[in-house]
Amino acid sequence: MKRLVYFNLPHNYLIQQLAKYPSLKVITPTSLAARALKVPHQSLETLAKRSLLEAGIRVAPILIALRLLHTAVSTVIQTSDVEGTTRALSSAVKAILRAGINLESLAAASSNRTQQLALLTQTYVSLVRERDMIDPAEVLWQASNVITKRQPVLIYGYFHPRIDQLNFLNAIADDGSVIVLPCPESSNFLDTQKAVECLQQQGWEVQVLAETNPSFGAQLQDCFLNRRIVPPEVKAYIYPHLESEVRGALAQVKTLLSQGTPANEIVLVARDDTLYGPTVLDVFCFGYS
Repeated sequence: MKRLVYFNLPHNYLIQQLAKYPSLKVITPTSLAARALKVPHQSLETLAKRSLLEAGIRVAPILIALRLLHTAVSTVIQTSDVEGTTRALSSAVKAILRAGINLESLAAASSNRTQQLALLTQTYVSLVRERDMIDPAEVLWQASNVITKRQPVLIYGYFHPRIDQLNFLNAIADDGSVIVLPCPESSNFLDTQKAVECLQQQGWEVQVLAETNPSFGAQLQDCFLNRRIVPPEVKAYIYPHLESEVRGALAQVKTLLSQGTPANEIVLVARDDTLYGPTVLDVFCFGYS
């Protein structure tokens, strides 16, 4: 059997396939994605932590990791504000570990700041290793090295996979595994195209499922990606900022409700719910027009 990359598979089709292959473990990044497929939620991180546990490798708790990073900062960087410097550099250290960057190569960079950041990360990692632990940002990389048994998986919802996710996925996915990615032909999906190329280099094969009767959502996707005219029943609105966009959307919801549209037939969709969520709650709680 092969490991396959599918483009634009509708979730209804996936549900049908899962019914045929109940042994296929479904992996999704969020519980919402799992709910769409009507399966329990399991993420790549869940599988990775399970593999690390079986190998006897501990993940540093957040407070311990923060304390060790604080120690590393006080050792490497001359600053009177260790707390502030630790907070400022924490994201950069985590990003380096998550990206799997070679620290020795990073330390050889010409930039003094980059060299300092590499030394800080090396010092921090050494402190974590002394306690026989790894940083949470390393979970996928480290788990990739200790996997002893592959399993067939279906990956859905990781539409912009990071390099550590791809590495772990390739390590754990057995023959018969499938990953579903969005349309790669558009210039809007350059990161996805690179991910596909990475998977192909590891032996994955690309499969394209042609839609004979594309859904309304698929038609809108095509309009957006290829700049085609939208169907006449679709209206597009442009707002100057986030709050006005939220107020406009909620006002349309209010209009639909007043016209008798059932609430369970109205859906608000956002690419990043953490970005829109607070504003939606503020506008909703304090009223909208």
